[in-house]
Order: sequence, then C-alpha cells, then structure tokens
Amino acid sequence: MFGALPYKTKQFFLLVIKISIVSGAGYFIYNRIANNEQIDFRVFWRFLTENEVFLIKNICFLFIFTIFNWFFEILKWQKLVSFVQSISFYDSLKQCLAALTASLLTPNRIGDYAAKVAYYSSQLRKRVLVLNLISHMAQMTATIVIGLIGLYFFSDQYGLDLPLF
Repeated sequence: MFGALPYKTKQFFLLVIKISIVSGAGYFIYNRIANNEQIDFRVFWRFLTENEVFLIKNICFLFIFTIFNWFFEILKWQKLVSFVQSISFYDSLKQCLAALTASLLTPNRIGDYAAKVAYYSSQLRKRVLVLNLISHMAQMTATIVIGLIGLYFFSDQYGLDLPLF
C-alpha cells in the first residue's frame, strides 16, 4: 500500500487513518442519536440530567462493568480463535475493537464478521468465520436463557399474568 514511503511517513499515515476511522465512528454514533426522528435529543438530554444519570458513581459503575465486559469478550475471542491460530491478548484486542467499529457502520453487524476474518490468511478465513458465528450464536443463546429466567422472576415478583402463546 505504502511501499516506497519512509517508515515514519507510513506510521503517520496509519495514525491518520486510525484517527479518521475513530472520529468517523464517533460522528456516526452522535448523528444517529442527535438526528433520530423518534427521539427529541433535547428532551432525551433533559431526562438524563433530571434523573441524575451522569453522577460520578453511575459513570464509574458503568465504566468498570464496560472494562470487565470487554476483557471477557477479548478473552473469549482469544480462546475461541486458538482452535485455528494462537494469538496474543493484544491481537485479540485489536481484532475485537476493529470488529466493533466495523459492526457499527454496517447493517446487522455484518462488519463484525468481515473485520475479524480480515486478520487471517485465506486458508483460515472459513474456519474463523464459522467460529465467529458459533460465538454469536452461543452469546445469543445465553442471552435468551438468562432473559427468560429474568422474565420468570420479574413476572413472579410483580404478579404479571403473561400468556405463553
């Protein structure tokens, strides 16, 4: 891609590309929230501030759980892909964050699959794609099972009469 350029110039261009991707993703997220026809952004912001959502305690709590979530997501991908190729925690981190960024910009999170597959040789791509599919299916299954258990306890706690069908 940048074959004839000096090393420092290549590094600079790669940094500019990375910053552009992160900035573009941030703008995309902001634009989706701010220009949503179903939500008035000012009303949404006022609701958040009136209900003290932005307390330091809440922000720290969410930040800690976010770190734990990403840590386990990265470990999960590292362990899962070890069936195909052994990778470091750092490589797993890069792949997961690239997949997240790509999935935000594509419909139905298709970019997640493409971003992770791009890190592997063409011989390994089918297996990595299947592993990623298995990972998503297992996570969806766990979410449904835990959600149904939660729904049962919620229904029991508040005496809801939920028809099954």
